[in-house]
Amino acid sequence: MVRVAYAGRAVGLVAVGLIAAGCGSSSPPESSSQGGGTVAATGLACGQPWRSPPGGLAVTGRFPASAPAGRQPVTGAVEVTSSTALRGVVAPGADMFVVQADRIVAMPMAQDAVGVRWELAKGEARGIAGQVVLVSCAPGGGPLPPGSYQLYARVVFTPDDAAAMTSFGGPWPLEVR
Repeated sequence: MVRVAYAGRAVGLVAVGLIAAGCGSSSPPESSSQGGGTVAATGLACGQPWRSPPGGLAVTGRFPASAPAGRQPVTGAVEVTSSTALRGVVAPGADMFVVQADRIVAMPMAQDAVGVRWELAKGEARGIAGQVVLVSCAPGGGPLPPGSYQLYARVVFTPDDAAAMTSFGGPWPLEVR
């Protein structure tokens, strides 16, 4: 009986220690850094004012300049470059979203995929897909009306030895016709 009591207490202490260290939490980190800069773990919300914060990775992209209104995805390519050597995990696709008049009007598509292992050398570029559906995130949804928009990409890279780094690319102009 004494062993069980101590074992239970030890498990409880280990759990408290893991939670205090952040290992038992599924919440995203408050901030992350690379190369001395700090980037807030930025959430996206429909209608939120948008200004792209600085990030630890350079994110560039190639997307069509125009697309028809509707529910079909706009697809392109995102390239990620690091100023330092990194090893870690990234999603297989960038989180793409749409902005108009400095407000988020279409949110990233859900990704149900396993992360991809990356080993980036200093200055090395890696490509991932990026796509977004041109559907309004406002209540009632529906296709985005014709007009001028900007595409942005969010890439979250989780290094083996540091907190997650959230970086953004864009704007890339998009004319919805």
